[in-house]
Amino acid sequence: MIEKDEKLKLLAFAAAVVIVISLIVALATPGGTGIERCNSVVLSANREQCVYQLALSSENSTLCGNLSQGDMNSCYLSVAEATKNSSPCYKIGYASGIASCVNAVANSTNSYRECYGLSGTYRDSCIGLIALKDRNASLCTQISDALNDTICSSSINFAEALQRRNASYCSKVTATSDQNITASVLGESGMGNYSLAYSNVSDYSFYMAFLGNVQFNSRDFCYLSFATQFRNKTACARISNSTLQQSCLAAMIYTPLTSNSAISNALNYTPISNICSNSSLVRGSSENCSSFVLLLKAVSTRNTTLCSTLPLSFSYECYSTLASQYYNASYCRYIKNVTLSNACETDIYYNATAAQNGTGHGYP
Repeated sequence: MIEKDEKLKLLAFAAAVVIVISLIVALATPGGTGIERCNSVVLSANREQCVYQLALSSENSTLCGNLSQGDMNSCYLSVAEATKNSSPCYKIGYASGIASCVNAVANSTNSYRECYGLSGTYRDSCIGLIALKDRNASLCTQISDALNDTICSSSINFAEALQRRNASYCSKVTATSDQNITASVLGESGMGNYSLAYSNVSDYSFYMAFLGNVQFNSRDFCYLSFATQFRNKTACARISNSTLQQSCLAAMIYTPLTSNSAISNALNYTPISNICSNSSLVRGSSENCSSFVLLLKAVSTRNTTLCSTLPLSFSYECYSTLASQYYNASYCRYIKNVTLSNACETDIYYNATAAQNGTGHGYP
């Protein structure tokens, strides 16, 4: 009986302690509504954090208006993203901030209709973002600017050609020679996800730097990408520019034939060489242009001797391109600069490993 009384006393004491602690907490915590409690916090930084978290947890963007300018705009964005509702975005104090906020909501909800509250280039950019994400070329027609509409639809069809392994999509890519459009389409096409296509188009984009009046277009680059990625010679024949067509035939050959001479006889570098020797067409040094043509020939024929005849910088580029094109680090060892040689081998190691694991860009 005594033992039972002791237990009751202990329980009563514990209960009293809990009550006392609760009273202390109640007295120490500011009273009133959530915002009143936050406003009672002494340190301004803590007060801002309290209001920010309250707005987010209650999904009430009105509370964001109690914050300083920088935190206020960030708060509106956070609440908009949390609620998947773009309404708070329009309380942000500057146009680009509103657009970024609406883009974030449109992207998370995958709804292009969120873009309609914006105007001009901001609206176009938002619609283009969703169109590219969904590969929805028909959505590009809602872009008011004809130039951006063209870039949008061409980028999607370029991407679809590679994704679906169907060259017919390339015919829907713009054939304009405007280099700004070409650069934009290449940038949005997702071509970087395909190692052979990316490697070859990057090479020829570099080659274009030597040219003045000769211009290539996005459609031709689409066919070039398709041909080199999937080893499809037919796609090369659809390239309108004769120089790029010959380059396509050279670029897509990465498996050895019977001999280097057999490859050399099968390819015609004359159109490319003629451009380099024509001072009215070449921008900058015709010697550099010619060196690049030799680099192309060396890579297509796996001819390291040709690489050795090039100026030093082109020579190193030649060896590293051979290494990356054929996933063979032994070509890197021709590079005399130890730092560049090691970097070349490291790149090949990681690229080859990624390809084997299915996480990178291997051969199709």
